Amino acid sequence: MKTLKQIRESFLTEAKVSMAKLKAGDEVQILAKGASAVRNGLKKGENPYGEGNTVQILGFGVVPFKKKSNKRDVIARSIDDFKKKYKQEIKDLKSDDKYDRALAMRGNSRAKLSQIANDIVKNSGFVGFIYQSSKGLGLLYISRSLSDDKWAVNFGDDMEFDLVT
Repeated sequence: MKTLKQIRESFLTEAKVSMAKLKAGDEVQILAKGASAVRNGLKKGENPYGEGNTVQILGFGVVPFKKKSNKRDVIARSIDDFKKKYKQEIKDLKSDDKYDRALAMRGNSRAKLSQIANDIVKNSGFVGFIYQSSKGLGLLYISRSLSDDKWAVNFGDDMEFDLVT
């Protein structure tokens, strides 16, 4: 008897992966989307690394500003793992009423995640997932230049993306 997951996998050839479910070891394709894709010379849905090329996720981390991504910058396997690993530090930060009010004003969950991660690690920087591609290490990060603090990847300019298995 097949499980529902096995049946689903036999019918689906590819599926979108949300950033909340992304974890170390996942192999995904990055597909460009939005107006920023056109500014970077790509079409919507085009893979910047070439058709069918995948990237391997190394983990969630903070890359210091003005530095290249490095495997040592990984601090957790996933966002969920980060929340579990630093549960006490997050609780201590939120116990301060002034900090909690400022965090509540940040608007969306991506901005809050970025703020908390930068306050926990000693070197603040870009918060996101570090990945390994055929061209080296890269970073899927929370962009401050895109409206509403969206997830972005840098190919000369911040670019929105979809992740597909």
